[in-house]
Amino acid sequence: MDRTEIETLISRFLEHAGWRNQMAWSDPDECAGLCDDASEALAYWLERQGIESEIAHETRHVPGRSASHTVLEVGGWTVDLTARQYDEDAPFPHIY
Repeated sequence: MDRTEIETLISRFLEHAGWRNQMAWSDPDECAGLCDDASEALAYWLERQGIESEIAHETRHVPGRSASHTVLEVGGWTVDLTARQYDEDAPFPHIY
C-alpha cells in the first residue's frame, strides 16, 4: 500500500468517524488516553472494508516517565491518531 492509498483510507475513516472524534483525537489536550479507542475504531472500520490491520503498542518517552501508547499498523504503515498528546506539532493523523 502506498502513501496515497493509506492517506485516502484514513481520510475516509475520519469522515465516517465524525467531527467530534476528529476534534478530540487531533487536540493535544483532549487526545490523551484516547489512543486505544481511536486505534480500535480505525481497526474495526478497516476490517469492515476488508483490510487487515494490527494494533501495536509503543513506548513513548515523556519528561519524567515512559508511557505505553497504542497505534495501528496497516499495509506497512503505522497510523497514530493521537500523536499530538506527545507532540502538539505532530501531523494529524500521524502516518509513518
